[in-house]
Amino acid sequence: QVEPPRNQGALLNGHGSVWVARDHVAQNIRHHLWQLLICHQDIPDVLRGRLNHDAAADSALREVKALHLVVDPCAALPQPLWPWIRKRHPKAWIWARDAIYGDRMVRALPLTFEALGPQYLRAAYATQNAIPEYARLREEVPYFISTWDDHDFGLNDGGGDLPWRDASQEVFLAAMDLSVPSGQHGVYTKTRVPVEGGSVLVVALDLRYHKSPYTNVDGDFLGEAQWAWLAETLKTVKEDAVVIVSSLQLLDERYGLGERWGRFPAARLRLLNVLELCKRPLLVVSGDVHMAELS
Repeated sequence: QVEPPRNQGALLNGHGSVWVARDHVAQNIRHHLWQLLICHQDIPDVLRGRLNHDAAADSALREVKALHLVVDPCAALPQPLWPWIRKRHPKAWIWARDAIYGDRMVRALPLTFEALGPQYLRAAYATQNAIPEYARLREEVPYFISTWDDHDFGLNDGGGDLPWRDASQEVFLAAMDLSVPSGQHGVYTKTRVPVEGGSVLVVALDLRYHKSPYTNVDGDFLGEAQWAWLAETLKTVKEDAVVIVSSLQLLDERYGLGERWGRFPAARLRLLNVLELCKRPLLVVSGDVHMAELS
């Protein structure tokens, strides 16, 4: 089974979370799944210790020589890590959420943000893209994959009711040098990334363009067009493994009114059912919370 140890949490260096879907697969595929996201030089002792009883996983961790995919689910200035990341020579860089902040907090209680608009977003991306080490990474990395969340979409907890969401999409696509099919509403993409011994399909979801207000408990994140695209993508996968990029956590329910798939229970259950369509090993990587764990 491709899964972390049951009932065990393990801290990693960074943000976000990783979920490894259960599946009966060959041991070499399991090995490559662990290789995707973890660099052996930086595995904390707590993670090593909790995986020691799992010989296959521990062996895979110890043998990893380089990162294949690097996922960053939140960024703010200053950004001193780009040289460190470049030294790992990743096969792919994945923006999982909030590459920049296009809003500002105006009140802490109740938490209130002010949207700063498309022109501010454009300027913020220009500032980030001018960081020399980040620019070099973008030139060097073979696969540059991006999706957004609320702050780089334009407003904290924002969604389909943002009046200028189309302008925000235009700015995002240009800043990330990202292409989507003509007429697509949303920045969701799929990218095939070759890795040693096979390939991985990275599916980056858009949880913002079609997001319902949280006052609607029966709301949705994806919109019907994206749901249909995701189902078809997972049913026809030819790659050896799949990485789903979700800007919000899928499994964790600890955060009260914080953003997560559980805010829309029907949509969360629908996603879990759609993931079952995939016949390949599957990882879900998520961001939002400023911590990291294996779930």
